[in-house]
Amino acid sequence: MIPRSKLSVLAGLLGFAIQAITFASAAYDVSVSNIYLTDTETEVEDIVAIHNSKPFNVTAELEWAEEIYDEASSNLLVWQLFIDGTQQAEGTVDLNDSRALPTSLNAGISTVEKSGEHVVEVKVQLDEVTAENDRAYRSFNAGASFVPLIFVLVLASTTQMVELSLGMGVFVGCCMITGTITAGFRTMLDTYILEALANVDHGFVYLFILFMAGLVGIIEKSGGLIGITHALKDYVKSSKSAQSVSFFAG
Repeated sequence: MIPRSKLSVLAGLLGFAIQAITFASAAYDVSVSNIYLTDTETEVEDIVAIHNSKPFNVTAELEWAEEIYDEASSNLLVWQLFIDGTQQAEGTVDLNDSRALPTSLNAGISTVEKSGEHVVEVKVQLDEVTAENDRAYRSFNAGASFVPLIFVLVLASTTQMVELSLGMGVFVGCCMITGTITAGFRTMLDTYILEALANVDHGFVYLFILFMAGLVGIIEKSGGLIGITHALKDYVKSSKSAQSVSFFAG
């Protein structure tokens, strides 16, 4: 029968051996979780469409596994940027330069010249571990941005229905950035209606408009607008003065 003291020593040595094996075998494990673009001129992040010949910056978000111990690692993260399968840029990141592992990677600046769908892909490699991710974007000429606006103006002037015209303008824009009517309709509902309604900042705007409309309704029903009109009518002498009084009266 083995004494308890020896069993304790054996258990400690076994635990130390397991930790040593885990430490020796664990390695870096990195993946590219997301890709987003930033317009270099306006600095607008996470753009959903690209303008032809306009530069954009590519950023890749990185995720690391919990086990990151690897004494034999080169600690050199190599990245490559591809547009439609063609390499556009490459570089390295030395992990020894920072105390924490990077959660994002600047994958360079690029442009596209032709309209249509383009696939932006980022590949990373660290020692024997490789990871990649891609995202499809549609590109247009700069003038295409005015298409939804022109559509809204024409539809509003012909139907006299502002709300319908604005909604259809959003729908046209969604169809342009997604490429199909079905995907455009789904994006309009998911992103630009449901997510917009769930946004807290948008909720404050809705409440402000609601209370302001209620205040205007109370003033109108109480005769306040008629009183203001009678008070300002003495200052109206011509069409220009009428426009000026209307402007200052709000």
